[in-house]
Amino acid sequence: MKILKDIRFWIVLFFVIRLFNITQAPLEISHNWRQVTGNMIARNFLETDANIFYPRLDFAGEKDGITGTEFPLMNYLHYGISKVLGYQHWYGRLINLILASLGIWYFFRIIRRFFTEEHAFYASLILLFSLWFSFSRKSMPDIFSISLCMMSLFHGLRYLYDQKGVKDLSLYFILGTLGILSKIPSAYIFILFFLPMLDKKIPLKSKNWFAITSILILLPSIWWYFSWVPHLNEQSGFVHYFMGDPILVGAKEIMANLGQTSMKFYADAMGYIAFILFVGALLWAIKKKENQVLLVFGLLSFTFVLYIFKSGYNFPHHSYYILPFVPALAFVLGWGLTQIPKKAVVYSALGIIAIENVANQQHDFFTKDSEKHKLKLESILDHFSERDDLIAISGAPNPQEIYFAHRKGWIFNENDLQSNEFLQKIDEGGCKLVVINKHHFDQVIEGSEKIFEDEDYRIYAIKKK
Repeated sequence: MKILKDIRFWIVLFFVIRLFNITQAPLEISHNWRQVTGNMIARNFLETDANIFYPRLDFAGEKDGITGTEFPLMNYLHYGISKVLGYQHWYGRLINLILASLGIWYFFRIIRRFFTEEHAFYASLILLFSLWFSFSRKSMPDIFSISLCMMSLFHGLRYLYDQKGVKDLSLYFILGTLGILSKIPSAYIFILFFLPMLDKKIPLKSKNWFAITSILILLPSIWWYFSWVPHLNEQSGFVHYFMGDPILVGAKEIMANLGQTSMKFYADAMGYIAFILFVGALLWAIKKKENQVLLVFGLLSFTFVLYIFKSGYNFPHHSYYILPFVPALAFVLGWGLTQIPKKAVVYSALGIIAIENVANQQHDFFTKDSEKHKLKLESILDHFSERDDLIAISGAPNPQEIYFAHRKGWIFNENDLQSNEFLQKIDEGGCKLVVINKHHFDQVIEGSEKIFEDEDYRIYAIKKK
């Protein structure tokens, strides 16, 4: 059927597939903590202050929660929808899924323009099947950001090669600025502009305007991440966002965790089978001296290695750090599949890749029964406190349950609860209730009044001194 060879059909199909359970709260095991922090920011824009320059989190104790984070564009869109329709956990999921789907369409268009439609089709399918499958529906800015940057890349290339003028240059500027602001590592793909800037067929005037625009794209992100974020951290006394390690320090951390780092490529990004085929495609491109494919992949790899070293220890310990590089892997593998003459073999390979990846990620589409008790936490606490009362709740360092509590305060672990210093700190900070999830640890607080207990939670009123 002709429609099966149209990438738009597959983008729409996978969009619909990923709508399954999209309204579920961020209770899935994988990266729920990363989603609730973004949701907190969106909800605080709605309930506290809508100033986009002052993102707030809920676990800063008695502080106001203002802190430096990624530029909260995605969270602000979440807030905007909530302003009209009322707050729901899942709006961020839908926003990300829409942008991710557009990102894959632009990914296809870029490859189709400079290579072949067949190459673009295979690469885009692989990207749909990859780690993007589940992360495209999480309330996280990673794929949201890289999608904006791919859209910007498309319009920047079209401006340079087609000379269509202001429209493409403007879209390059707007999309690139917002993409890099949302997640600065996504800027690594702009290394590809190195190629047209060296192309003598492109007029010097166009290159000059493009260079000026590129500098303007970077300025807001430089200000936000290197001036405003440190300012917010210093002003509030609450630091949350990881700004990376010095390159040499990060490189040593990567070398010390080389096995786990490599797993992000061969296990997480596209699955084992796709990675084996990717290696074969890369070796085949080297043998055939497919210089254009190798140059694109080499440039992307160079800049991404710098990002890996900047990320340091965090890269091998968080699967979402590999997300911006998955399109580069899919690009090479997509080309490799075009070298296989028998289409039945190609379609079989794509089917196996899809099955492996979807099977490995399907758990993210369901909520385990063991997690559902967290949804009742807010209604329980409403019987004993007001929304503006400060609480302390178990689960550190994951802020998931303070988000579901719909309150602000502290998160703690078992050792904290055994510390008189910690108890004194939250008491002096104005904490009203201490909440222990008995699934974390089944501990009592001597000398404090227990005001509630069921099979999941034990709640104490702080005994004021």
